[in-house]
Amino acid sequence: MKKLLSLALCAAAATTFAADEITLADEIGVTMVAIPAGQTNTIIAASFKELSTGNNISAANLVKTTGLKKDSKLFLYGGTEDTYSVWTLDADGGRWVAAKKTYTIAKDGTLTEGTGSSPTTMLPIGTGLWLVRSDATDAVEVALYGAYVSDVGSVALTKDTWQLVGNPKQTDLVISTGDNGDRLVAVNEKGVLRTYQYQASGWSYVTYDASGKPTRNSVNPTIAAGKGFWYLSKTDKSLTF
Repeated sequence: MKKLLSLALCAAAATTFAADEITLADEIGVTMVAIPAGQTNTIIAASFKELSTGNNISAANLVKTTGLKKDSKLFLYGGTEDTYSVWTLDADGGRWVAAKKTYTIAKDGTLTEGTGSSPTTMLPIGTGLWLVRSDATDAVEVALYGAYVSDVGSVALTKDTWQLVGNPKQTDLVISTGDNGDRLVAVNEKGVLRTYQYQASGWSYVTYDASGKPTRNSVNPTIAAGKGFWYLSKTDKSLTF
């Protein structure tokens, strides 16, 4: 998790994510995710099912490639030894091609092929994906597209494992409960990473004034529709959307 987060810190930290949720008729769902110029990294959510089958959607079908440049990548966190499944765009606006192996990501962003099995290509609703644009010169709107599901259910969280989670709802996801020691990393309204921690008194995050004095802010994490976040749970449990 730390390696992939380092990529985000190298991006345009002053920008923020924007997503407008649109639900069309006949159970078709579309989320338009607006990515500003200069922003390389975006967490997106698996919000829909496959149109043809109604089963879990594939990364290749979820994320439309219009406006994205060749060698842009999608990362699915494997949860073990900082491994990721990776999809790469084969041409400007082209096709997502799944890597044959899992990969680890070095601090400089280079990929090292691992010995794991071929990546899982079907994404349960609530999965988070990290989109890394190869060219962030221009602003772009990325379309997430699939079969709309009204009951998005929950996602399983594994004890002591960082997981990428996405908010598949059409409204904000407010996380008000947790277990002592849980951590959540999201992007705040200024476009920088913010770490929340759950203690007996609830969720909070720390800010610092000009002199370096810390202040603990008690607030529930709120994740907008279509956006994602990292979660480290101290117990095995389900996060209900």
